[in-house]
Amino acid sequence: MSISLRDAVNASGRSSIATIRLLFESELLSGKTLIIVEGIDDRKAYARLFDENSTYIHSMDGCGKYSDILETLNPHYGNRMVAIKDADFDVLNGVEIKYANLFITDGHDAEIMMADEDFERVIQSEFLGGVRIPLFFNVEMDMRHLSYIKWINDKYQYKINVEKMHPYHELYDGNTEIPISECLKKLYDMDCNADKMCLQEDAIQLFETEHPTENYANLTNGHDLFEGICRKLYYLGENGVRITGRRPEEQDISRLARASFSNDKFKKTKLYHDINVWQRVNNYHILVE
Repeated sequence: MSISLRDAVNASGRSSIATIRLLFESELLSGKTLIIVEGIDDRKAYARLFDENSTYIHSMDGCGKYSDILETLNPHYGNRMVAIKDADFDVLNGVEIKYANLFITDGHDAEIMMADEDFERVIQSEFLGGVRIPLFFNVEMDMRHLSYIKWINDKYQYKINVEKMHPYHELYDGNTEIPISECLKKLYDMDCNADKMCLQEDAIQLFETEHPTENYANLTNGHDLFEGICRKLYYLGENGVRITGRRPEEQDISRLARASFSNDKFKKTKLYHDINVWQRVNNYHILVE
């Protein structure tokens, strides 16, 4: 029903703010708290973690800015609305959260929040027959330069289209660190970046030197990590390691991550703690016990 409503609103040319206003005026939100998330995958991830009887989860599908939505609607609905945003590079950039009902993920995004040591063992069990070959850290290191380029682009608002580099079949062989030069070549070759490219290899190297971090959970994009894991498994399979079952795609890793992220794991996150404080202050019950 929410999809039909969203489609109808979008078809009429209304903004995401107008969409949410309509939700508050509809029977869908009668006595419920609205949980705003970024995309469909986020909605799937959080659906099991919030009480379905007291909440309604709405995904924005990348439409609209959280700041615009909360600035406009908080005076009217602030105590009936929670927004969950991927942290992206906010932690590394020292961005201050300005709204009491805006919460960010532990790590770069929901996928990284779910990618703990237990999940790495799930991957090893599912595809490597339980063989304890390191995956997550090795992939994060191999994709480090790519992650730094995305951080620079975010920090200085260069508006370079880095997402169209995905998937990374041409860049990452599953075993070798992606060089800065190859990342830049890929970006320069894309028509959408023809008038935006201002990054040079020496400037990126300098930024990495001046901004060292071991916080790979906030540096690495979850979709990048999951695709990198697939590429790593491909490489291992081609080099003598027995891969059980069919070789996975990124969406397979995402499904496994959501399935393995239990409510008990969620309760250990800062995100859960922060939302729990909010629900107590507002005398609500929106989290699954």
